[in-house]
Amino acid sequence: MQNDTSAISDTLSWGVIRIVWITFELLFTLITMFSRDVRLSLIILSIAPLLMIVAPIFQRLLLKAQRKARSAYSNFVRWLVECINGVKTIKTLNIEEKMYEEADDVTMNIYVKRRKAFKIHAFFMPVINILSAATTALVILLATANFGLLDAMTPAGVATLVLFIGFVSQIYNPIQEFSEVANEFIETQAKVEKVMSLIETKPEIVDTPEVVAKYGTLFDNKKENFEPLNGDLVFEHVSFSYVKDTEVIHDLNLHIKQGTSLAIVGETGSGKSTTANLLCRFYEPSSGRILVDGIDYKERSVGWLRSNIGYVQQTPFVFRASFYDNVRYGRPEASLEEVIEACKVVGVHDFIMAQKDGYQTELDDGGSQLSGGQKQLISFARAIIRNPRLLILDEATSSIDTESEGVIQSAMNKILQGRTSIIIAHRLSTIVDCDRILVMSEGKIIEDGSHCELMSRKGHYHHLYMNQFRELNLESQIATYEEQIEKMDVKL
Repeated sequence: MQNDTSAISDTLSWGVIRIVWITFELLFTLITMFSRDVRLSLIILSIAPLLMIVAPIFQRLLLKAQRKARSAYSNFVRWLVECINGVKTIKTLNIEEKMYEEADDVTMNIYVKRRKAFKIHAFFMPVINILSAATTALVILLATANFGLLDAMTPAGVATLVLFIGFVSQIYNPIQEFSEVANEFIETQAKVEKVMSLIETKPEIVDTPEVVAKYGTLFDNKKENFEPLNGDLVFEHVSFSYVKDTEVIHDLNLHIKQGTSLAIVGETGSGKSTTANLLCRFYEPSSGRILVDGIDYKERSVGWLRSNIGYVQQTPFVFRASFYDNVRYGRPEASLEEVIEACKVVGVHDFIMAQKDGYQTELDDGGSQLSGGQKQLISFARAIIRNPRLLILDEATSSIDTESEGVIQSAMNKILQGRTSIIIAHRLSTIVDCDRILVMSEGKIIEDGSHCELMSRKGHYHHLYMNQFRELNLESQIATYEEQIEKMDVKL
């Protein structure tokens, strides 16, 4: 975007000025030529049809080559970004040498593609020069062959011949310069195509015209028309595929009652995060439908749905901004006092106040000076300050230490009250108090119930739960299990 838009700007400014000047120069020369001698002027222009045939051929070849060169450069940028983002992995795997080899391949590909484009352009210029020389020779031959064009032996004839030889260069030099400008425009056309492909990319998830008329677009939401969201969720025969004919969610039927907490567990790739992404409408079901408060969520605004969701991801993103702004992104109109209160709830307030400028401390790109757990605490505060009706925690405590997890767990028990919440977790100790637990495998629900019910069945959930304590000593396992038995007795 940066390189291409800059090149487009230069071409549109200086390129247009050059075209205007070339056009003016050609018109002035043609008027002067025909006012001096019509027959010699027609001889000079007799080569023009050949130019009109040759030039488009070269332009098509050049555009094709420039597109390939532009694509090669885009591939280089993609590779470079990948290397920068994966620099730690590259170093830990000790594959720097392989990256250097890839760099040679990627840059050589650019060199080969651009060289081919330059060769086409470089070949076009001599063609123009040859045609110019042939035109000059034709003018001299016909003027001196006693065809009655002019008397080349008189001073006036010699002057006219010299004048028209000069006209040849006055005609072909602008044509040659115009070909250079045309080459710039052809190269720019390839860049414009790349930029426009980004600008014109349509989002896959869009509201219907009827929904837009009522609720506005994502960028201009009519929030006064937003109905309150209660949080009763229903999945009706929902199936979903990232790739055609490869389902990852199979005929999912699920009813999540308003105000209840639902935990989803299972092996990696079982469909846990996909289910949450479908609910957030990052994707839409391939078949079936999702009802929010009894209405298909496609009949409501995407903005309405997401404004009621608090989402804490496994790898939260921290913006290059202050702590205050990072939390306030959850609700831009929030005051400093509200931000502080949210940070106190998740237990990150003391850490922020220990920084040089407190809540006004600026964070680096991606919050590089923060640990993974601290980023997640910021993300927790950002979600809480929204006061959402739906709360989704996707492995939200995976990077948080045990002490911080205890603080958040006690806080979340209060926060989850009265809200519909979906908690995706591998650390099963964090979900034992959820109202309901689903165990998913290969996109299907294989077990459903509370912690106590699932433990008593001694099925898949019991196996997962006990495996997490396998590395503890026997006494710790017995103590932990007895503690869970006591909880079961109390609840039963």
